[in-house]
Amino acid sequence: MNHPAQEIVHEIEWMADMGLGFIDLTLEPPRAASWKVDPKTIGQALTRHHMAIVGHTAFYLPIASGIEEIRRASLVELRRCVDVFGELGARWMKDLILDIIMAHTGELKANPDKYVKFLRAIYKAVDYFNANQEAAIPIIAKQFSITADDFKATLPNFRYTPLAEAKDFIGTVDKEGRVYEIFNEAMDLNLEFGSSDVKLNPEDHIDRTIINKLQ
Repeated sequence: MNHPAQEIVHEIEWMADMGLGFIDLTLEPPRAASWKVDPKTIGQALTRHHMAIVGHTAFYLPIASGIEEIRRASLVELRRCVDVFGELGARWMKDLILDIIMAHTGELKANPDKYVKFLRAIYKAVDYFNANQEAAIPIIAKQFSITADDFKATLPNFRYTPLAEAKDFIGTVDKEGRVYEIFNEAMDLNLEFGSSDVKLNPEDHIDRTIINKLQ
């Protein structure tokens, strides 16, 4: 992933020098904000280095805020990111992950059933959406205070992950999933290029037990 405090073309250059085949492009301030970047220049750099692109929005974008004005502002930014990624030819857009829970370790251990029930409801909703999009879209759009057409316009750029895929990604109780490998690779890159000065371990931040209690 590019460092948002650096110019994007500079980030593409060093990734290409390392032999990477794609960039996980995040559009975040201060220097990679969606309203500041030049898609034409970025596209030329990607073409020059034969690199693919995965779109990546700011993880802190509060699209699920309970405050309507904040949700609306977040969706303006989301749509702006979608437009940039579309211009760059991105076929995937990640980190709009609505089925991940962040919880304090103590709270999780004290109330595991609460999180099992919540995740079960989330994945039932995901299954319903994937099987009944036309009926689900107006319901979801209403929660974001936007029109069904506006929500539908975002669909080519993200999808809700079904339970089976999430389990495969996170892993079983006895076996780590691919997310651990990605966590470690990202951590190593952050340390190497000065984005972090403390190494974090995935086992301290990822819990596999809750999702594996779901059927």
